[in-house]
Amino acid sequence: MKRRPELFNPVRARHDNNKYHEDRLTWAFLCVIESIPFFQWFFRNLVESKLCEDNAIVNSSLGQVSVVTQKGRFDEAKTTRIVSVLITDDVSDCQQDIKITWRLENAIYDGVIEYPDGTTLIIENKPSREDICCEQLNPSQNPVEDIDAIELVKQPVFLEWSGLLESLLEYMQLNFSNFTARKLIVDFLSYVERFGGKKNLNLTPYRTFRLCKGDIALDRRINLLLNEIVGHVNETERKNNCLYRPNTIAEYICIWRSAKQNLLTVRLWPGVKVEQARRFFNNANQDQFMDLGNHGWKIVPNLRISRAWSVCETKTNKECEDYWEYFAENQCQIGQHNADGFMNIVNQWQQILPPLLTEDDMAIVNDVIENEYNQMNISPRFELSYDCCLDTIIEWENKGNLVDKLVEAINEVLQVWGEPIE
Repeated sequence: MKRRPELFNPVRARHDNNKYHEDRLTWAFLCVIESIPFFQWFFRNLVESKLCEDNAIVNSSLGQVSVVTQKGRFDEAKTTRIVSVLITDDVSDCQQDIKITWRLENAIYDGVIEYPDGTTLIIENKPSREDICCEQLNPSQNPVEDIDAIELVKQPVFLEWSGLLESLLEYMQLNFSNFTARKLIVDFLSYVERFGGKKNLNLTPYRTFRLCKGDIALDRRINLLLNEIVGHVNETERKNNCLYRPNTIAEYICIWRSAKQNLLTVRLWPGVKVEQARRFFNNANQDQFMDLGNHGWKIVPNLRISRAWSVCETKTNKECEDYWEYFAENQCQIGQHNADGFMNIVNQWQQILPPLLTEDDMAIVNDVIENEYNQMNISPRFELSYDCCLDTIIEWENKGNLVDKLVEAINEVLQVWGEPIE
C-alpha cells in the first residue's frame, strides 16, 4: 500500500537510529511553531499563564519571531528577559521549588524562541520525566557580557506534551486554520505518536473524544480505544483495526465512526465462515438474539457465498426471524457444495415465498454459473450494528467507564451464543 509523503517521517530515515531521538522531536515541534504564527503566540501566552506573575495577554502583532534549535546562545542584544521552559510527558513530579540561575558552563539549548518584545524562551525537551536534569534548565552566562541587563525569570515553566499536542489538535480543527497548517500538524502528530510508541511513552493528543472532532482525529482516538479494550479484557487482540477473537463465532468486532452523523458504531458478524455459522445455529438462543433489536442493536441477514478468496455478500428478501428459521431447519445447506449442488440449493431458495435472494443477488449467482466455479461455500451470517451518539461516548469517558460500557454492550450480543468478553 502506498503511503503519502510525511514531512517528519522521510523514507530515507526509515532505518535511521536517530529518527526517534529527542532532538528530532524538538526540531519537529519547532518547525511547527515557526511555520504557524498563531501557535507562536499561543505558545508564548501559555508559558506566561504558567508563571506566578500577573501577566496580560501578549500582543501577537509585535513583529517577527525567531525560532532555532540546537543553538548555544541567544541574541543578547535583543533579549531583555529569559524564561526557561521544560516540556515533558508528566509534570506532576516536577519540583515546583526549582529556581533558575545562571550557570558558568556552556550550553546547547534544545530550542530558543526569541520574541520581538525582548522575551526569549529557552526550551528543554525531555519526552520522559525520568530523564529530567534540573541543571539543564539554567541558561549559560557565556558569552553574555552583561547578565544584569537581562531579567532571568526564577520560576521555570513546566509543560506537558499531551497539553501542547491537544492544543495543536484543537487549532487544526478550527475553521480559520489553513490547509497547509492542518497538513503540517497532521504529519507532526503522526510522528509524535510513532515517537511515543518507540519510546513507550504516552505522547498523544487523542486521549479524549471531546477533543477529536474530525475524521482523522476520531480514527486515531478509536485506535487508542481499541488498544484500551484489548488491555482491559482477556483473549482479545488487535487485527486490521478491529478487535480480534480467534476461533470464536464472531471473530472481528469493529468500532467505526461517522463524524457527520456524530456517531460511533460497533459492528460484528457472527457466522462469517462455514464452521462459525454451524456453531452459531447450534449454540445461539433465538429469542435472545431477536430481542437484541429492542436494545439498540440493528440486525441484518447477510448471506455469504464464497469461493477461495472470492466473496459475494448478498442481501435477502427474508426477515431476520424467517432467515434464522430457514437455515436452522436446513443446516445441511451450510457448507461447501459443487456447482450442481449449489444450483440445486439456489433453486430451492427461489421457490420459497418470498424468494431468499433478491434480483441483484441472482446476478451474483449467474456470475457463478458463467464462470463455472467448481466449489461454492454457503455461510448464512448476520450483521449486527449498534450506534452510539458521541455525546454519550464523551459522557462515559468523563465518568471513566467508557471501556466498561462498550464491553457491556458487546457482551449483550456475545452472550447469546455463550462467548462473552471477560
